[in-house]
Amino acid sequence: MDPIRGTQPKARPLSAFFPLRPIIMSRKRTLVVLLLATLCAAAAALLDFTSPSYYGQTESRVRDAIARSGRTTPANPDLLFLAIDSDSVALDETLDLQGLFSSSSSDPGSHRALEIMSKGWPWNREIYAMILERLVRAGAKVVAFDCLFSAPAPGDDAFRVALEQFKSQAVIGSNFVSPDNVERSSRIPSSYDPPAETLIPKTPTQDERVGFTNFFADENKVVRGAQYRVAFREGENSIATYLSLSARVVSKAGHPELIPNDLAEHLIRFTGPPRTAFRPRPLFEIFVPEYWEHNYRSGELVRDKIVVVGAEGKWQKDELMTPFGPMPGAEVHLNVLNGLLHRESVSDLSPFARAVVTILTAILGSALWLSIRSPWLRLLALGGIDAATPFFALWFYNHQNLYLPYLAPLLALNSTVFFCLVADFTFERIEKARLQSTLQTRDDLTHMIVHDLRSPLSLVTGYVDI
Repeated sequence: MDPIRGTQPKARPLSAFFPLRPIIMSRKRTLVVLLLATLCAAAAALLDFTSPSYYGQTESRVRDAIARSGRTTPANPDLLFLAIDSDSVALDETLDLQGLFSSSSSDPGSHRALEIMSKGWPWNREIYAMILERLVRAGAKVVAFDCLFSAPAPGDDAFRVALEQFKSQAVIGSNFVSPDNVERSSRIPSSYDPPAETLIPKTPTQDERVGFTNFFADENKVVRGAQYRVAFREGENSIATYLSLSARVVSKAGHPELIPNDLAEHLIRFTGPPRTAFRPRPLFEIFVPEYWEHNYRSGELVRDKIVVVGAEGKWQKDELMTPFGPMPGAEVHLNVLNGLLHRESVSDLSPFARAVVTILTAILGSALWLSIRSPWLRLLALGGIDAATPFFALWFYNHQNLYLPYLAPLLALNSTVFFCLVADFTFERIEKARLQSTLQTRDDLTHMIVHDLRSPLSLVTGYVDI
């Protein structure tokens, strides 16, 4: 009761003592959240740009999982794989249990070919001339040998004549030595092994029958892409551009416009697991009359087709690790050819675009803080976004032929939300402590006012009642 006015004093709200505090605190929280989102995005983008080994390996494994789960390129029916397999190199005329040699006695050429194969590996190179002649005369569009002929060997004369006779249909392999020293666009190989001059004489320009067979694997020793051109300086000569085996084959097949005109690596969209899309056919079968008639329909099967001849199986150790597992080198070439003919490859974002995606996910994390006040609902929304991210990346892979960055955006998003929760908890503790202090001050003021109202004369210093 006010002794002067005779009215009950009204209790004033807490905002009367601190009128700007809630507004100031809200601004502080917003600034802190924006700062946290910026720091999280910068840290994640820097990690993605520097790509330490553990980070790069994890990102690559995620991409491999997407490649295995996503859409594959359908196999082109015009591609054929003739395999130099263990059955072809293990032929033995003295142990001819299937009667292969006796059945070929009526065809001297086929019998001669089987006889060369039965002499053991490496074969006399006359056999490659016979393979090339048989396939081209059957109507094959291009015949590519995923083999190296870097040193002179018996049978070179016959093979050289066949390569010259069927020049427009034949491609053989060459090799860059020390492929670990080859960077995908700028680093120069240590040396180059062309085919022996007894097969293809050395000329100032690159012979259109030769293509390098290298696949430059990444630090995980996994082949995920193909390089179609390599710039290389040999000795004192000027820098020359070398084309890959796949590029030569596509060019001879009548599609030179499909070859990318750059030195970059192009990611491969595979057809599927090894030995499924391109079933290896034993090479020796083309010289066995029964197989040639029934399995190849007397050569009709190879008409207008691109035939790749290469090793298959562990006996030659010509297997490359891919996202789908170990795959014969010739089959990897077939996957590259298949992607070129279908005009399909997978692209990667530039470092700048990857950073933009990372920043956008950090902004999304701060938007969760702005729109959802409940911590549990915020965590639930974050879990939903995390669960949807693989399907989002898979959609871009399937329909846009694009690999989206995975780890850096998730790291930016989750760290932003986590640190915002920590900041909220800290602010709540500060607000609670401030409120308790304010209430304690108010209680003290109330006690003082009540005491003074009960003893009003004690407020007058030096009062004397006369």
